[in-house]
Amino acid sequence: MIICRGGNPGLPTQQRTDTFTGLVFGDPVLAGVEGVLINDVFFAPGARTYWHSHERGQFLTVVSGSGLICQHGGEVHVNLALRHR
Repeated sequence: MIICRGGNPGLPTQQRTDTFTGLVFGDPVLAGVEGVLINDVFFAPGARTYWHSHERGQFLTVVSGSGLICQHGGEVHVNLALRHR
């Protein structure tokens, strides 16, 4: 069994600026899994990412509020928080 503790205890939440517009914070949730990044990301109202892609895909879970998602050139979809479903 491998026990993975979330976050980095003792380290402050990191403000993300490289690929985001607006106020965005992120913390790693699970470290040490080769080729996989699992992060908890907070977007303030109006914040967004720049258009980008992920070579291995991306899994998003919205836990509060809503977000807009789409594939390049595709239809925009509203992704609502889990509690709204």
